[in-house]
Amino acid sequence: MTAPDTNAPFAVPHRSRLRILWIVLALFVVAIAGSITWWSLSRSRQRDEAMTTARAELAPLATKLAEAPEPAPGPYDIDATMRVLAELDRAARESRSTREYVDRLVRQDWSAVPKDVLAVRTRVLDVLVRMAGVLGRVEDHDANWAEYRAVLEAVEMANATSVRVSLGPIALRNDADETVRQKARAELEAKLAERESLLRALEPLQDELFAALDAGAPAMRRVAHDWEQLCLVRDGAYLAAARRDWPATAAAARAAIERSPSETEAHLLLALAEIEGGSEPSLERDAVRGTLERFLEAHPDQAAPALLLRGVWHAKQGRAADARADFELAATRYPQQSARLKDAVDPYAMRSYLRDTTQGRNVTGMYQALSLGAGWFSPELQLARLAFAAGDRAAGKQQVLEHFQRRRKDRQWSLVLYDVDFCESLLGDDFAALFPEVSYLDLVIEPTTLSSLVSGAAKLVGKDAARVLEAKVANRSDRSLANAALVVCLRVKDMHPDDYAAITLPTQPAVPARTTTSFGEVELDPALAARGKTLDDVVEPVRAILLTDEAVFRLDSIRYKNDAIERFTAEHGTVPVSLSARLEEAVQRVVAARDTMALELTATQWTVVLPRDVAVLGPLFRLEYDGKRVDQALDAGDVENVIEDGRVVLRFDRSIWAVGAKKPESVRVTARNVTRPLAITFRLDGERYVVERVE
Repeated sequence: MTAPDTNAPFAVPHRSRLRILWIVLALFVVAIAGSITWWSLSRSRQRDEAMTTARAELAPLATKLAEAPEPAPGPYDIDATMRVLAELDRAARESRSTREYVDRLVRQDWSAVPKDVLAVRTRVLDVLVRMAGVLGRVEDHDANWAEYRAVLEAVEMANATSVRVSLGPIALRNDADETVRQKARAELEAKLAERESLLRALEPLQDELFAALDAGAPAMRRVAHDWEQLCLVRDGAYLAAARRDWPATAAAARAAIERSPSETEAHLLLALAEIEGGSEPSLERDAVRGTLERFLEAHPDQAAPALLLRGVWHAKQGRAADARADFELAATRYPQQSARLKDAVDPYAMRSYLRDTTQGRNVTGMYQALSLGAGWFSPELQLARLAFAAGDRAAGKQQVLEHFQRRRKDRQWSLVLYDVDFCESLLGDDFAALFPEVSYLDLVIEPTTLSSLVSGAAKLVGKDAARVLEAKVANRSDRSLANAALVVCLRVKDMHPDDYAAITLPTQPAVPARTTTSFGEVELDPALAARGKTLDDVVEPVRAILLTDEAVFRLDSIRYKNDAIERFTAEHGTVPVSLSARLEEAVQRVVAARDTMALELTATQWTVVLPRDVAVLGPLFRLEYDGKRVDQALDAGDVENVIEDGRVVLRFDRSIWAVGAKKPESVRVTARNVTRPLAITFRLDGERYVVERVE
């Protein structure tokens, strides 16, 4: 074996090589440790910077929450508190950035909200700031907001679960029940689990978030309980007002005010009861006016209904000029107020069960009418009422049309039903007289030809194909109508008999006389479609409301009109009912015009000519002779009933008389209607028919 040459000039001793290896290894370890330290310090700085940025972004809201003033001594404003809580959650759902979320909330008035109710949101904001540090993002604001929003939506769900469970049928408690907490916690964890990155970031902070929710739950439950109790009493006032029981309205309104002196709705309902219905006066003669003026001073943002009520009060006291001034001022405020209310958080939306009963819809209907100026609370309709009472029909009609123009502009189609109800009940015959030929316009809802063919073909092979419905208006009168908007009121299976979904179809420039105008296809309301309903579930007959430049009125199908006549006949029989002066005069004119009535028979049809005044009765006609009958409702394709050349002209196209056969000696034409059935008997006199009697 040859020994290593230790005298080689570049040879490195063995120990030196080891020493170098250890030095290199040490330097590597130091570099790794330095890198880790540098990364850790950098990450710490990034987290600190992220927390600082988040704290700055959320600072205005945190300050707003921290500096919210203590509510005034006594009962807190329950309605305002519910709205603030709802807006806190809605802002998180709808905002597109942290800045928008903060800006939206700092504009809210929280002066009437209890501090303990806001405290939980302060703690949640602190969790968000610390979560931002865990995420460590500085520049990616959109990503940060997505995480914030997910947490806030989870908090909303947990709060709703907590309140919903505690408001069950067994008891209402303010203690933090363990079952409630566990259910709310499960909801929160399930929501957070939808975003893995968020779940990791919140893992070290979950206990703090749950603690914040637990701490706030008793306050949330207390507010929910108080609001339910307030609604229970106030709903009684709404229901009493809907049935015009004014003493009961006043009593329930006072009870609601006692529970929440700062609420507004019951105050307006109390004024309504004092003004409109003769409830036992609680104050002096002008106390209502003083109450309303104090309301206007305290709530200028809700001036419209108070101004309207004061106007009605003036009208009741015989001060027509003052009433008109208040109505006109209210008319300028409702568009502004309705825009605010449509955008505002509506606590009534949380009580969707109200739609399940007639009484519940009366509550929400009255609330909407009061808030948005519909029905009794419409300044234009009250001005119309004032004008009609003074005998000024032209001014009254103009105000009615002005009101419905506002409704069109605001696209508040669901309120049209309440408006027409008011017009029919309180404006009465003055409203009906705006378009006396209304019965000569018919609503036609039928499947399109193509969809009928497709549906029939599908059934032949055992398949289903949805129908497509088309809405038409058949104008049998001699008057054309301009700028026509059709609001179809649909019911589907399982809906309450008095509940409708208002569906608006494209406005048509005109509904010409003696023509049928198509308004297009009827599409089901999205809310109904979401429940699995289709057009095959539509309950017939369908009703509608037609808004035009000339008048506004209900529009029904021939079938509906016939059903109404049948119900009227079954209830009243042949006993005459009292009519308005206008209708009574029309009946008398018809009876007196017997010499203008005519009946002709040709080989193919009967033709009957009657005075135009017959149209005012809203008739469907029936022709009878020798035990035979032709009916407009039952034999629709064989009967024509139109207004032509200023007269009502009937054509019964069925060939019921053969050439060469003997003419019937007596023919009876009946105008069936829901006011006073009219029967005209024609007698054969030689070769022509003459009127024998009108009854």
